[in-house]
Amino acid sequence: MPGSDPSREEAIRRLDEQAAALEARTTRDIPDHGAQASGYGYRIMALLLGGVFVGVGLGAAVDVLVGSAPWGMIVGVLGGFVISIWMAVRSARIYSAVAARDWGPPRDLPDDASMEQFEIHKGLQLPTVELPGGILIDLSLNNSIMAMLIAAGLIIAFFAVATSRAAVVPGRTQLIAEGLFSYIDDMAEGIIGHESRKFFPYIFSIFLFVLSMNMLGMFLSFTATSQLAVTVTLALMTFAIVLVVGFARNGHRMYKLFVPSGVPWYMLILVTPIELISFFLRPVTLALRLFGNMLGGHVALKVFAGFIPALATLGAVGVAGAILPLAGVVALTALEFLVAFLQAFVFAVLTCVYLNDVVNLGDHH
Repeated sequence: MPGSDPSREEAIRRLDEQAAALEARTTRDIPDHGAQASGYGYRIMALLLGGVFVGVGLGAAVDVLVGSAPWGMIVGVLGGFVISIWMAVRSARIYSAVAARDWGPPRDLPDDASMEQFEIHKGLQLPTVELPGGILIDLSLNNSIMAMLIAAGLIIAFFAVATSRAAVVPGRTQLIAEGLFSYIDDMAEGIIGHESRKFFPYIFSIFLFVLSMNMLGMFLSFTATSQLAVTVTLALMTFAIVLVVGFARNGHRMYKLFVPSGVPWYMLILVTPIELISFFLRPVTLALRLFGNMLGGHVALKVFAGFIPALATLGAVGVAGAILPLAGVVALTALEFLVAFLQAFVFAVLTCVYLNDVVNLGDHH
């Protein structure tokens, strides 16, 4: 440009470079406070649960050796809970001192801190395969696939151990396996009827698979059933089996599923579309129910766990206040174990209900 000052342009360029370098260094050096806070919360939760489990183990051992059941277990649980509370409060004070030193003044956690546990990360890198039609499939193993493989492996290992030494008088492992088998078998027969045994392998498998993934998510940092792709796949598999069984058994009479008997003809104009829509919404509700319950429960656990060290940074008052979210984490953890089982059971029950509609179509319509 005419009349431009080279020294002035050089000075502006150097200032821009210094500003860019300062911004990059500042961004790089900012610690992830949300991840650190969540880590502290999980450590405190582990101390609390560990103390309770140790108390349960010691109480059970005392009951067996001394014959004091159930008082040994009761005292063990209460003692373990008191000791774990003391250890958790002590740890919270230590973490508050570390946080005050490293973080400075208390600040809000990032908005997405509770959602980091649901991110998909690749583990074992494998090549991408191209199918006919230009469809690309990445064969790499991510944390979702690994969680499902571990869940399936645990099921196989458990039943391999349970059936390896089958006896007329069952041992503990065989008793648990037979109890699960009988529980789902009775449930399926109560809903579908005498033909439930034809579909029992799938019902039992889907129950165990969902249950193992839910339970595994309570001990890992990732839950496979909190991924919508996983729950949708399981729901579509179930819906596809219902359609195949329905058309194979009933053929063109499947229309009776959408035309309830005893309904006046002029009401069918309204009832039939509603029945049709509700039928095809079944896989949607089946997938969203499992996905929403597992996602919401783990988000709540993460949020309450993050409150513990965040409050502990406020000093003695904060440490005392941290006991409330700590108790909330314990209660939510117990509730999540219950939800993990109930959601697997509900998935199996609804599978039986949907199969019953097409297996016993003539009996209900």
